[in-house]
Amino acid sequence: MVARNVSTNPARPNSGGNFLLVQLRGKAPAVASRIRQELLAISRIEVKDVSEKYSDWLPRIRIAVRTQKDNDRLLHALQSLAMADTS
Repeated sequence: MVARNVSTNPARPNSGGNFLLVQLRGKAPAVASRIRQELLAISRIEVKDVSEKYSDWLPRIRIAVRTQKDNDRLLHALQSLAMADTS
């Protein structure tokens, strides 16, 4: 589910600061909430579901840019979620 839901198109407006604003594919804001909950429960990684901050309610998460080690850990966790969803 994660791999199919992450869009490579940048979301607008800019999120500002040391954050990435990621617009997920689909129209259900619940996608962002589910990804947030799974990352927190499985990997203890917090991302913010910001879907409600935009009038279109498209699913979006905000990810903090951190150290290389933290960023690698996040990528691994997202890959693991994607692999679990396809099996």
